[in-house]
Amino acid sequence: MASIRKMRNKWYARVVWRVNGKKKEILIPLKTSSLTEARTRIKSVNNEERDIISGIVQKFQFKDIFRWLNPQGTSKYKSLTLGDIIPKYLEYRQCVVRKSTADRDAYALKQLTKVLGKNKAVQDITYKDIEQKFIPYYQNKGYQNGGLNISLRIQKVFYNYLLKEKLIDEKITFKMLPVDDEPCYISRAEINALHEIVDEKFSRWFYFYEMVGCRATEPFLRGFLDGNVWKIPPEEAKTKHWHYYPLIDELKYIWMELQDLKQSYIDAGKNEKQATHTCYQLFQKNMRRAVVKLKKSGVVPKEKKLTLKSFRHTFGIVNVVKTKDIWGTSKKMNHKEIGVTQRYLDIEHYIIEQDFPELKPYLDLGDNTETFRGMLPPPQPNPSSAPTSPVLGDGGYNMVDTSKISRLKS
Repeated sequence: MASIRKMRNKWYARVVWRVNGKKKEILIPLKTSSLTEARTRIKSVNNEERDIISGIVQKFQFKDIFRWLNPQGTSKYKSLTLGDIIPKYLEYRQCVVRKSTADRDAYALKQLTKVLGKNKAVQDITYKDIEQKFIPYYQNKGYQNGGLNISLRIQKVFYNYLLKEKLIDEKITFKMLPVDDEPCYISRAEINALHEIVDEKFSRWFYFYEMVGCRATEPFLRGFLDGNVWKIPPEEAKTKHWHYYPLIDELKYIWMELQDLKQSYIDAGKNEKQATHTCYQLFQKNMRRAVVKLKKSGVVPKEKKLTLKSFRHTFGIVNVVKTKDIWGTSKKMNHKEIGVTQRYLDIEHYIIEQDFPELKPYLDLGDNTETFRGMLPPPQPNPSSAPTSPVLGDGGYNMVDTSKISRLKS
């Protein structure tokens, strides 16, 4: 393998071999003073090293092979690009993973191509392309670190594939982004101010998210109403189990409005997936606009990152405080693990009282954290079977049979 040497502030590739015990050496100028760029260019030298040593490639041919040695910046040997490899890679992924996973792969690699370009040679990709180009590009567009990490994990699988297939010479490593696990909920004052600045339609739709506690895309999935229960089948649900949400009449009508919105995009020529994504983008766009206005008016701190998911966090906090039932709240929110719901117990009571004054009577009972954490979970039904209808309550807030708590304590 060729090594690199610095001479007169420029880097060179050094190819060394022996013939009949006699050392031979060729220096190939890399035409750069940057060590990072030199390491990228030496990958191309390593690809040709065997032919250089055997004499198949002569010095006079270097300018035709190594693009940095000619004014056109081209090579007569075509480098494989993202546009060449990604379609073949996605064909392979469709054979080994679920369709939903392959779809996420396609979306993440489309994001990558948008930043680096489809003509980017895969041999030239470095961690700097990810950390200094890809990540800042989408952060400036308002993408959150959690969502970007999903794309970065998909990219890591892609780069490992390139390494395994010997399409790149070394592993591309980069750091994942830090994620704040503290729930970024929307307070009561912020909710009231939000309803004042959005139109009546979005006020009603945001109210649905607040009262139901569903995930941002769930109102647009292929669910159905079964009496007073909105059900999402496993093939559509995030956790691949049945998701269900009890709805009072007011919320059922809003759910049907959201389904009609999605249908309008399907009627306009979009497929199911495109219509769902368009609805989600529309809601995210309106939420972002509203948050910008609230920050300008001083209602929302500039550092606070509110998204559609903030309504879900608010729902979780209100539920766990009102019902004193962490397991019931976890089940209502369709969390796969109780640890996800546990975050709502870590918020100090005085902060909850400040942000949700209406919850003060429920907080006067003292610190119930140890009681919550020490409880054993109630028996869980088979998640792969269709659920039974839960008991309805006030906007989905008071549906848990709290008599279980006293039985568990005794």
